[in-house]
Amino acid sequence: MDRINVIGVETPFGLRTIELMVGDVTEVPCDLLAVSAFRGGYSPTQGTVLGTLSERHGISVRDEARQPEIDLRNQFGIWLTRRFDGFPFARILCVEMLGAQDSVASAIENVFVGVAILEAKAVGVSSLALPFLGTGNQGINREEVVSPLISNAVRALRRSQSLGRVIFVAREEAAARLISDE
Repeated sequence: MDRINVIGVETPFGLRTIELMVGDVTEVPCDLLAVSAFRGGYSPTQGTVLGTLSERHGISVRDEARQPEIDLRNQFGIWLTRRFDGFPFARILCVEMLGAQDSVASAIENVFVGVAILEAKAVGVSSLALPFLGTGNQGINREEVVSPLISNAVRALRRSQSLGRVIFVAREEAAARLISDE
């Protein structure tokens, strides 16, 4: 895992960070791993984050979707898994990027709404790792995702009492450079 950039964000709770890495997002130690999927489509396609979760960690997002710990698909297009032990991540938050009624920007905002809901329910989320949501098999343009990811991450870090790190992970260096430039 290579770190490309770290940005400090001043908040009422102290200095927080947005980090940019290149590698496998499923290997980043974090409290919450955010992933994206088509609405109702959780196939573990090879080369995707869902595929990697299945291949490397034996986690079927499709099976987890059947019994989520928190299900806000109707309200926000998001749902949360149970707590996992023995993995780099403690929980997975899935956002349905396409096939839902929301725009891409709204779907990304809803990931951070999910983080706020977890904080309100006293589920500690001090670190969030996520890829360029929707830019794999869903085919969403990276440029459409970068700005909402960054602005929502900064806003969440400034508002949250517990969130201290947001870690963006790109599989390829070229994608990482795009967000680093932003």
